[in-house]
Amino acid sequence: MNEVITIAGMAVLDRIRGHDIKLFERSINGITKLLFGCFVAYSLGVTIWWQFAALAILFALGSAPGWGDPIGRVLYQKDDPKPEEARYEWWQVGILQDNPILALISRGLIWGAPPLLLIYFIPNVWVIAVSMSIAMPFSAYVIGKFVPWSEKYDKWHLMEYLRGGLFGAILGIIS
Repeated sequence: MNEVITIAGMAVLDRIRGHDIKLFERSINGITKLLFGCFVAYSLGVTIWWQFAALAILFALGSAPGWGDPIGRVLYQKDDPKPEEARYEWWQVGILQDNPILALISRGLIWGAPPLLLIYFIPNVWVIAVSMSIAMPFSAYVIGKFVPWSEKYDKWHLMEYLRGGLFGAILGIIS
């Protein structure tokens, strides 16, 4: 039962993290990223308080860089942008500009990179990067390919729910 709650929590937290929600006119995005990181630390079985806190913070840092261009291209089934219309992310260089799936795999690895600083203390921390590098492209592809456009829902929101839940499920399976 804990696994189901954790996976559902990660799905919701990924969605909230991806949207700058305000509470009393203050952004809660940073708090949401930290809470998401706490769910990850819990999923990995981290019990030492400073490792738990460090993992949550490092996970939040990894989630910070942008990824709008490659997700949008996969999610909305867009062709390569014309050079004058391209809005590549700062980390998208070389082949990552031409291949959005590869860019999303790389972005998943980037998300999981900061927690790798703790690998000496948390040997299974590598599963974060692997899990996110699978969930990131898969969720964008599935929603983009199989969910038709509609004014009733936002494909980007659905993709974030799927990505968070899938990330939590993969994390639970391989850790």
